[in-house]
Amino acid sequence: MVLYYEKLYSQCTHIIGNLVLCYLKRLENGTDPDLSFLSSIREVSGYVFISDNDVKSIPLTSLRIIRGHVPYHYGGKGNISLYVARNAKSIEYGLEILDLRNLTVIQQHNVIFWDNPFLCHFQFRVDFNSLFPDPSRQRRILVNKNDTISSYRCDYGTYDVHVLLLSHLCCLRGCLFFVSAHFQTLFCYTLLLDGSSTARRKLACPMLTFHPPPLSPYIPEHF
Repeated sequence: MVLYYEKLYSQCTHIIGNLVLCYLKRLENGTDPDLSFLSSIREVSGYVFISDNDVKSIPLTSLRIIRGHVPYHYGGKGNISLYVARNAKSIEYGLEILDLRNLTVIQQHNVIFWDNPFLCHFQFRVDFNSLFPDPSRQRRILVNKNDTISSYRCDYGTYDVHVLLLSHLCCLRGCLFFVSAHFQTLFCYTLLLDGSSTARRKLACPMLTFHPPPLSPYIPEHF
């Protein structure tokens, strides 16, 4: 499948139609195949459909616009412009990073995420309303738990040390704050849309009280 997609999408910047990525598998040694050819895609006129993959990362790093001119119709749920579902091989591994760091807008229709047990940050932390031109007509569609095949819990900290997200945007605009597992040291990370972090900076901020992570509005200039 990788060779097929490479021939189909290599050096493409604008896709007139739909972007479909399915059955991308890890190599025998557990690493990902080279998917860097996907990083040239900047715009999709139809929908983006990502399903049944077990690679660790899908690098759609340049994708800025999903227009949704021709939506994917999900039975009983409505029209979808971004569909991401069942991206895991087993309880051992699956898709962890959907790198859409430059995504600016989903122009029409809805998004749906379900059965992505390792894709914690993207599906539970991104405020999709910030990507919708018309949030009154667009939404993230929820799937009944009875329709899912997985029930894993997400660990919101996947960094070099176990961290817990604190919902406080102080000291540095656009930066999210983390505290160590022992609640001793406060750090600032520039958090990318894929859930990874860039440079860490120790801050002289007051210690904050932890509560469940809030949604993060997507502000393109911060990514």
